[in-house]
Amino acid sequence: MPVAPTTDTHPAVPGTRCRVWAAPVVRSHGLLVLSADRMVLSADHGPPRPEVKAAAESGADLDNLLGPLATTVELRTVRRAALDLVLNTVVVGYAGPAGSAKVTIVFANPDAADACFTKLWRRLGQDFSLVPYRRDAWALAAAPLGLLAAVLLLTAVLATTVSTFDEYTPDRPAGAVSVPAAGGLGSPGDGSTSALERWLGWMDWRVVCGLGGAAAAATQVWLYRRLTTPPQRLEVTRA
Repeated sequence: MPVAPTTDTHPAVPGTRCRVWAAPVVRSHGLLVLSADRMVLSADHGPPRPEVKAAAESGADLDNLLGPLATTVELRTVRRAALDLVLNTVVVGYAGPAGSAKVTIVFANPDAADACFTKLWRRLGQDFSLVPYRRDAWALAAAPLGLLAAVLLLTAVLATTVSTFDEYTPDRPAGAVSVPAAGGLGSPGDGSTSALERWLGWMDWRVVCGLGGAAAAATQVWLYRRLTTPPQRLEVTRA
C-alpha cells in the first residue's frame, strides 16, 4: 500500500529525473512518463523501442519523442488521483482544455501501480491530502451486530420453548383413557397437543443451541472481517 509522502517536504523541481513505466508493465499504454511538472502517456499500447524508453528516462523532449497523439496531463491541473488496489489501476482527474477530464492507467501488478501512485502523489505536492478510506466503525458493525442479536434472541426463544415441551411431555398419558371429542368428519380429534407443540415438538433444545451457536460464530466472523478488511481504493484530492 502506498505510504504518505511525509518525508518529501519539498515539491519536485525542474530537473527531477523522469520516472518511466513501459508495456507490458503498463497495460493501457505503451509508455508512461512522469516528470517534475507533467505526466505523458503514449498513444500506442505495445512495448516501446529501447532507445525511446532510454530517451524518456534521460529527459528528452517528450512532445517530439511521443508525438502529437500522446496524452499530456499538467500536474498543476490535477484535481484528484485514485488508486484501485484490486484492479491495479490509477485514475487521474484533471482540468483539460474542454473541461474536466480523466485518464485511466492500468498496470500489470500491484507493485507498479503503488509505485506510480506514490510518485505521482509526491510530485503533486503538499496541497494534496488522502481522503479518509475507512467508514465509521459503527456503520460497519451495525449489520453484523443486528444479525447477531437476532440469532441469539431466536435461539433463546426456541430453546426455552422446546425445553418447556420436553419437561411436560412425561406428564401426559401414554394412551387415551377416553374417546376424545369428534372431529369435523366424525374422526377422533386431537386435544392433547397444540399446533405450536406439533410444529416444534420434534426439536431438541441441545440441537437448537448448537445451531444457534454456529450461526452466532459465523456472524462474529463477518463482523471481524468488516472491521479489519483493508481498503480497496485510495484517493488524494487537492485541499
